[in-house]
Amino acid sequence: MVKLISYLLCCALVASCLSGCALIRNPFKSYAKAESKVAAVEKKIDQNQDQQVAQGRQYVFAEHLVLQADPATNQFHNLQEQFNDKALAVLGQPTMEEINSLKAMVANLLATNQVIIAKGQKALEDLDAKVIGLQSDKANLEKKLVAAQEKFDKVAKSNAGLAQKWANVMRFVWLAIYAVIFFVIARVVTMFLPPPYNALSAILSVPVTALTKFAHWIVPEAKALSAHIFAEFHKLTTPASDNKS
Repeated sequence: MVKLISYLLCCALVASCLSGCALIRNPFKSYAKAESKVAAVEKKIDQNQDQQVAQGRQYVFAEHLVLQADPATNQFHNLQEQFNDKALAVLGQPTMEEINSLKAMVANLLATNQVIIAKGQKALEDLDAKVIGLQSDKANLEKKLVAAQEKFDKVAKSNAGLAQKWANVMRFVWLAIYAVIFFVIARVVTMFLPPPYNALSAILSVPVTALTKFAHWIVPEAKALSAHIFAEFHKLTTPASDNKS
């Protein structure tokens, strides 16, 4: 059993080396990880954009409050108010907390007392700071997205190359299997041919012997394993009486 396991491990190691894939590295896991990272960054960008829209909605509503407080009633004012209402209809209304905060800010900015105006100006600066921070975060996220996309493309390209190498290895394996089947069938057939055609059996055994020696050279344990398997097979196929004799 130990020899069988060691032989299988050696075969797996050879196939791994031929395919260019390390046993400790899962290419499919690397691909999924790179893909999920791209998706995560894209999700953060979408969330950032939604937050910027929410902040922009507050500016539009603040404009709406200013237009309502403006006593002018000319055609320009009326047209501006119409467009402002349409913008709010598209963007939606702010939350109740935001509305109360915006009403206080606009009232402070329209006051005549400089101290009160300063409070309104501070609230407006805080609102601007949030927008600037979101825009900065979006710029950083876009850079991360570019890096994540480049890594994803690199992993995808590497996996494509790995898949091609593996396909080449499997093509070689199947060719080897077909060759062995062909030589075995041909050797059996030639054994039943009349002389001198039955001599082809010995000729066909030459490449089989060469392949066997090559396999023994690659995996030294293969010879011992094959002898062990043959012995076990002989025990199973030989009658008990023959074994005792």
